[in-house]
Amino acid sequence: MKRLLASIAVLLIFSCYLLSCEKDDLCAEGSPVTPRLVIDFYEKDNPSQLKSVSEMRCFVPGSNVIVPFTAGSRLLLPLKNDADSVTYVIQYKYQASGNTISDTDYIEIKYKRTETYVSRACGFRTTFVLNNDLIESPNPIITHFTSGNPFISDSDIVNYNVDNENEAHINIYF
Repeated sequence: MKRLLASIAVLLIFSCYLLSCEKDDLCAEGSPVTPRLVIDFYEKDNPSQLKSVSEMRCFVPGSNVIVPFTAGSRLLLPLKNDADSVTYVIQYKYQASGNTISDTDYIEIKYKRTETYVSRACGFRTTFVLNNDLIESPNPIITHFTSGNPFISDSDIVNYNVDNENEAHINIYF
């Protein structure tokens, strides 16, 4: 009889725990999240033609932030939630005249941040607006690290509001 009462008590306590969960205790799939910056690559000689890239490495210097990239014409970069700019190192390897060439460029992206409360379970979502003050300083700033020809020849901001990952924000030509 004691075992039966103990089992019923455990079942009641567990049921109360399960029933006390509210909708806000779980971050539902599809809830808004902090978007990444979308960069599309284009051919510099044919600016309307997307460029497929296979040998690229992208990371934040001095940190352990490495952006996974396998291949394609699109790169998604996380922006910092606690700063108004981020600098990435982009290393690109390609074949020219039978040799493997590795070029490195830095890209600094400046932006303003806005935090929005999503829910108790999901926390806050940060959206970004890319700086548009080209008179003071261009955005993005591209610095060529390696000697010789830089691989990034130009860039354009095509969407200043970084609030989703459905469309490109910056086009890079090389």
